[in-house]
Amino acid sequence: MTRAAAGEALRLFIAIELTDAARAELARIIESARREDRDGAYRWVNPALLHVTLHFLGSTPASLVPSIEAALGRAAAAVEPFPLRLSEAGSFGAARAPRILWVGFDKPADPLVRLHQGIGAELRTAGLAVEARPLAPHVTVARRRDRSPRDAAVPWPRPVVSTELDVAHVALVQSTLLSDGPEYSALLRAPLGRRLSDS
Repeated sequence: MTRAAAGEALRLFIAIELTDAARAELARIIESARREDRDGAYRWVNPALLHVTLHFLGSTPASLVPSIEAALGRAAAAVEPFPLRLSEAGSFGAARAPRILWVGFDKPADPLVRLHQGIGAELRTAGLAVEARPLAPHVTVARRRDRSPRDAAVPWPRPVVSTELDVAHVALVQSTLLSDGPEYSALLRAPLGRRLSDS
């Protein structure tokens, strides 16, 4: 992992990275929906950037990364690897003009809930502010453009082919906002069920 200058602020989040099979299924859904988005009402996410956010940390001093690394390692070590299954498409916002289009999972597995809660608890113990919102696991695939026509057709929801992914690690990801969209880079990955030092 590349260490930033101690005084630098990094835009960070903690996420589950997708398997190739899950990413391929989501790429298929995105391409199908994009073809029907004739008004260009949505910004569709590059499949390479798809992920499941567990905790968004936002602007964080780089000096706190070692504390986050330790907290993430402890929380991940307490949960064994587990499966998730893509199963449904949904949206956030008004039904006629939803803001966010997403693909979600079967009812959250108990290990996922424990992982989310464990990471939150460890981060708070380390002195970081963590949002107290309940877990709603999903993969964001599109965001509505600010100036899109109100009557633009919504190519959603789409049928989802049930696809399983095995969750074996969680990642601390840096988001860099560029003129053509965000760029994500994993600063570290914490394996589930074992300590970072064992990997």
